[in-house]
Amino acid sequence: MLQDEPMTTCGSIHKHKLLGKPTRRETLLGLILLASLHSFLTIDEQLWALRARRFAEALHTRNLADTYQAQHPGVVTMWLGAASIALGMADDPLATLRRLEQPSGRLWYVHEPYEVEPLRVLDQQLGSRCRKRGEAQLPLAHVTTYQLPSLVLTPLDQPQDVSFGQELHLLRAGLAAAQMDFRQQVGVTLEWMNSADLEQDLKIAWRVRDEEGRSWGRLDHPLMDDEDHKTSRWLAGTRHLTRHLIPLIPGLPPGPYHLSLTLYHELTMEPLPYREAGGTWQQVPYTLADIEVIPCPISPTLEELAIPQPRRELLAEGLALLGWSPWPESVRPGESLPLELFWEAEGEGRADCAVKLQLQDAGGQVAASIRAPVAGLHYPTSRWPSGERIRARYELPLPATTQPGTYSLLLTLVDGAADQPLVPQPLPLGAVVVQGREHRFALPEMEHRQEVLLGQRVALLGYDLTTAQLLPGEELGVTLYWQAQGEMSTSYTVFVHLLDGAERIWGQRDSPPGGGGLAHHQLGAR
Repeated sequence: MLQDEPMTTCGSIHKHKLLGKPTRRETLLGLILLASLHSFLTIDEQLWALRARRFAEALHTRNLADTYQAQHPGVVTMWLGAASIALGMADDPLATLRRLEQPSGRLWYVHEPYEVEPLRVLDQQLGSRCRKRGEAQLPLAHVTTYQLPSLVLTPLDQPQDVSFGQELHLLRAGLAAAQMDFRQQVGVTLEWMNSADLEQDLKIAWRVRDEEGRSWGRLDHPLMDDEDHKTSRWLAGTRHLTRHLIPLIPGLPPGPYHLSLTLYHELTMEPLPYREAGGTWQQVPYTLADIEVIPCPISPTLEELAIPQPRRELLAEGLALLGWSPWPESVRPGESLPLELFWEAEGEGRADCAVKLQLQDAGGQVAASIRAPVAGLHYPTSRWPSGERIRARYELPLPATTQPGTYSLLLTLVDGAADQPLVPQPLPLGAVVVQGREHRFALPEMEHRQEVLLGQRVALLGYDLTTAQLLPGEELGVTLYWQAQGEMSTSYTVFVHLLDGAERIWGQRDSPPGGGGLAHHQLGAR
């Protein structure tokens, strides 16, 4: 549990929230961490190492006068440095760490809030391999408490043969772990080779998505190698390692997830298409690996969940609703209403439960409804330990024929097997506004008729072009005409690419019909 522990540094006393008192083993691990930083950190690093050695020698010979340092005494630094020297850890700190570490050990990682390359590498290792138990911000430093596993280097054991654009190729990839809980971050190492000099700096966008495509982890940052070089400094024919750490949202349900990446230009935000060996160019995010999130023995705190609209309601024996996140101000027919609810388990012996979400009009008629497991198929409520807290997400689809107006959103908890309500009355969560949209059934005029039936639900009728000739840098306007052949429950994205004779992409625009304002499942049947 979090508790206030006094910490004395350089003659001043501050109170900070830390996770318990460090044991002797945990203190030694912290000393090893300091002794392991052989890389250059600050301009006076050698001076502090010399001071620590002199301090240790003065203590050993009981010459207390020589322990005095007048300017910038650095009491904590000299004591820790001297302790690591006395323990013999400075000569081989990694060997000492391997002897002392245990799966149940903890480490307090204290660092100054500066962007230094050795610290970034250390952050990457701790975040991907250790379980974060808590953190505290000190006046001049940041403290993070980790649960330590065994040390294993990330192997580049996943061969890749993927081209991003015309010049950049992904050769190999490695995951720090294929299984993790939400307190661990997804650690990834990638090996790249560029066939030509890259003129622009690139950024990489990471996403962790569930089987329904919902995002549970994300990170966008410049693509930089181990030497802090952006891609514009990568020379033709050279190889580069990049390391990445993708955080997970606290409280996400355990289960399978997909890890994907997208490369895009830093200035223009234009994404790079990718092509696997022997395949065609793709514009969707590249799925690098599948990962599995496992239950975490340390449940997320209410502070970590940061529930926007807290409201505790005991809906069944051993299962309480903690609150929810706000939904969009309005939704249109054919769209899905995204919902996020927060749950907590109380006691043991829960049965499997499911949620039923409904939109009800003023007359009591149900306009839309969905039934789903509380936290998905892979983590039924019967497996939740007491005190477990889960962030659950749902999609409530609205039929394309839904009438505009204001509806009531109702929540009912039902038995997972018998589908019987576990509460006497549905719990009202709030109002949902449905906006109307004009439906067109008459065929419009178009320049180029080209009727193509895509599947059994939608047809492309034709298109218009703003011009048949254009110069480099100019934009080509394309208008597509669609017709629904039946109601659809899935939304699709339209990819419009400009290709040359070698199928190289020179321009693209990818979006749902109508720029996102007219998704396929909004198209009513003709």
